Amino acid sequence: MITVDLHSHILPWMDDGASDSDVSMTLLHKEASDGIRQIALTSHFNPIDEKVSEFRIRRAVSFRQLNKVIENSDLKGLFDLRPAAEIRYNASLLEMEDLDDLCIAGTKVLLIEFSTQHYPEFVQDIFYRLQAKGYTILMAHVERFPWLREKPEILYDLVCGGAYAQVNAESVCKSKQTYSFIRKMMDCGLIHCLGTDTHNMEKRPPYMKEAEHVIAKNQGEDTVAYINEIGQSLLAGKMPNAYIPSKPKKGFWDFLKK
Repeated sequence: MITVDLHSHILPWMDDGASDSDVSMTLLHKEASDGIRQIALTSHFNPIDEKVSEFRIRRAVSFRQLNKVIENSDLKGLFDLRPAAEIRYNASLLEMEDLDDLCIAGTKVLLIEFSTQHYPEFVQDIFYRLQAKGYTILMAHVERFPWLREKPEILYDLVCGGAYAQVNAESVCKSKQTYSFIRKMMDCGLIHCLGTDTHNMEKRPPYMKEAEHVIAKNQGEDTVAYINEIGQSLLAGKMPNAYIPSKPKKGFWDFLKK
């Protein structure tokens, strides 16, 4: 059973996720019914658009307000909620002195999102230098990047370099084509954890239980347990006991596409 959600936009008034605390509570009730108990509240952060100090203040206000609502509800005491950020990749991350404020609270884990348009420059070097500073890199929804799906060896190189990869629950249970890619990457030890990336019940509901059923049916309960164990380890600030990755092999049809 999966009990950890490492990617969500549940905090109200922060981004294009929950527009108010009522939406947040609806999402949290769905998470609760799915068995989720630990949630990283990863609101969008772009270093080009906002200072970390400004983001931290906005997030603190939102988190405090949401906790007040939770304290007066049937969800009181149910969740371990961790303020965090979904960080848009930028080379300037290396220059930030307050990068700890963007980590999942209680950890040194940075959830980093790439552009969907192209593979950004210097990623391996930037990740290596961030890791040298003690940070753990978690790549957000890797299945959503066309350039990575076309060249999964990029994912292999980044994982071999010490990064971890997250995929969205919705991608597992709502798209057979995308799940086929995810499954192949899982078989190569290149996918480590799930997140809902939930925004609201209309645009992107939390589909964790639905995704769990798909994975259990097709890949077994052991894979479900592995995904949850990795998530728990990351939130506990421990080094995950991850599989040794193998390089994705090209199939016959892949070569015909060249």
